[in-house]
Amino acid sequence: MENKTLKVYDTISGKMVDVEVSDEVFTEYKRAVWREEKNDSRFYNNEIQFSMLVGGDDDAYENFHEFIDFDDSIVETSINKKLVEKISELKRQERELIQLLYFKNLSEQECAIVLKTSRQNIHNKHVRVLAKINKLLET
Repeated sequence: MENKTLKVYDTISGKMVDVEVSDEVFTEYKRAVWREEKNDSRFYNNEIQFSMLVGGDDDAYENFHEFIDFDDSIVETSINKKLVEKISELKRQERELIQLLYFKNLSEQECAIVLKTSRQNIHNKHVRVLAKINKLLET
């Protein structure tokens, strides 16, 4: 049985080193490398195919957000504009809660301290306000 040499990365020294292995280990190593390269190329080919998907039969883009190839800032701006319009329809206290939670990034507990109420009360209002915003966005 003949020994063969493989170049492998030594994590301790941080360098490539030569290691003598049996013919069987060498063959299996080469097969593993080949399989990995084959899998990478298959993934790449499928990734390219997926990236060309646009919507579905009914142009339902929501299932393909990660594959859509256009400027997301336009969509984001449009969504933000619509959201701001709908938030402006909320009561002053509801807008204040949204501002504290989402724009000032306060926790419900921190909001409770600022608004001098309980965290549970803030949580309940938070849930109701989000439901209200959702309903407003549907109209």
